[in-house]
Amino acid sequence: MRTCRTLLTFVLCSITLSLCIAQEQLGLRTENYSGVNSLALNPANGTTSKFQWDLNLVGAGFFGQTNYGFIYNTNVGDILNKLPEVDVASNYTSESQFPINTLIVDSYDNNKKKFVSINTFVMGPSLMINLQSGHSFGVFTNLRTGVSSQNIPSVADYYHFDRTPIREIIPIPSFDVATLLWSEVGINYARRLETATGSLSIGGSLKFLNGYEGGFANNRRDFTLSQLPGDTLDVTSLDFSFGFTTSNEEGTDIRINRNGGGIAFDLGAVITIDGFEDDYQWKFGAALLDIGRIRFNQNAESHRVNTDQPFLIPTGDYETVNNLDEAVELFSEQTLSDPALSYESGDFSIWLPGALSLQADYAVTSGVFVNATLIQRLPYRSNVVRRGNLLAVTPRFEHRWVSAALPISLYNYQKMQIGAAVRLAFLTLGTENLGSFIGQSSFTGTDFYVALKVNPFKLGFDFGGGGRRGGKNVKCYEF
Repeated sequence: MRTCRTLLTFVLCSITLSLCIAQEQLGLRTENYSGVNSLALNPANGTTSKFQWDLNLVGAGFFGQTNYGFIYNTNVGDILNKLPEVDVASNYTSESQFPINTLIVDSYDNNKKKFVSINTFVMGPSLMINLQSGHSFGVFTNLRTGVSSQNIPSVADYYHFDRTPIREIIPIPSFDVATLLWSEVGINYARRLETATGSLSIGGSLKFLNGYEGGFANNRRDFTLSQLPGDTLDVTSLDFSFGFTTSNEEGTDIRINRNGGGIAFDLGAVITIDGFEDDYQWKFGAALLDIGRIRFNQNAESHRVNTDQPFLIPTGDYETVNNLDEAVELFSEQTLSDPALSYESGDFSIWLPGALSLQADYAVTSGVFVNATLIQRLPYRSNVVRRGNLLAVTPRFEHRWVSAALPISLYNYQKMQIGAAVRLAFLTLGTENLGSFIGQSSFTGTDFYVALKVNPFKLGFDFGGGGRRGGKNVKCYEF
C-alpha cells in the first residue's frame, strides 16, 4: 500500500507544518482600551470603550492547532531554523535514530476524533466613534482565511490505517472540511442605555463579503472501505460532495479574483453593573458572530458522488494526474464510470465560522480585571469553516498607556495553554500559546497577533459603564 501510505504521510506533514499560522486574540479584544478591535468579540463593546474614538491602522493574527499530529521536541524558532528539512517518524524505529537539524513529524495514535483549525486575519484601516450621548459607530475592514475540519474520524490517523490488515473492513463515519479566503467591509452601530445599576448596550455589525477562494468536502453518510493488494481501495458505497474555486488551479502565480460574495452580521448585548468610580464592577456580554455565507458563482464547481454500488479506487492512478480537473475526472470515472457525471453546478456556498460568544468581566480593583470568555461554534450541518470552541480566563492590568494580560485557554475543550499579551500605548503584541515559543515540546500549533492604532491622548468624558472620568452620572427617578 505504498501510495496510500505516501498520501497519508503527505497529509500528516501538510497538516502539522501548516500550523505556523490566535483563535480569538483575547489580549487584543477584551480590555476597555481595545476600541474598534473589541467589536470582533461583541459588536456592542463600542459603547463601553474608554476612548471617544479609536483608529486601527493595521493588525494581523495567525492561528493553528491540531490534535492529528505533532512535531517532536521543537518550538517556533527551532522550526524556522530547521525548515525545509522535514521527515516522518515512521521512517525510523526509535527516536535515537532521528537525524539532527531535521523536523520529525508524527501522528497521534488514539481513539479521539481529530481536528484541524487554521485561521488568519489582516485588519486594515478601521474606526470606532463613541459618543457621550450613548451612541457608538464603527467601520472596519478585514482580510481573513480559514481552514477547518472538526470531526476527522479517528480511523483516519496514520497508524490506524497503516496497521489495518489487507481486506479488513474500515468504517468511515461522516466528516467535512472547508477552506475560505475572503474580505469584509463592515459597519457597526451600538446604543447604550443607562439603568438603575449601570448600563445596557445593544449593537450590531453588518458585513459585506467578497469571496476569493473556497473549497469544501462533505462525506454525507457512513461507509466502509478496505485495502486490497496493489494500492487499491475497495469502497462499499458513497455519498460524497465537494466543490472548489478554479481561478488558481493552474500556473504558479497567485491571482486574487473575486469569485463570489455575500452578507453577514454580528449581534450583541452588554450589561454593566456599577462598581469603582472609574470602572464598572461587572460587565456581561453575549453575541452571535459571523452569521452569513459566501456564494461562489464564478470560477466555481460543485460535484457529488452518490452511489450504492461498490467500486475500486486504484490509488496509483493518481500519480500521473497533473491538475485538479484531471483528479476530479479520474475520481468520477472510478466511482460513477463516467468522468463528467460527478459535476453538479457552477456554484456553491460556504458558511462563515459562526459562533456564540459569552463574556464576563470582573473588576478586582481599579485597573485590574479578570475576564472569562466562552466561544461555542454554531452547529451547521456542512459547507462551513467551523470555528474552534474556546473557554478562557484572562487576568489583566490595564492603563491608558500600558496593559498586560495572561490568557489561560482551553481550545476545543481538550488542550490547555497559557498566553501573554502586552500593549504599549498604540502597539499591541500577543499570543495565546506562549509555550510554542519557549522551551521544546511536542508542537501541535502556535499563534501570534499584533495591532497598531491611534486614539486620543486624553480621556475626556463620562462613558457610562466603560470607564467613567469625572465621576458618575447622577440618576434621577420619578415617583
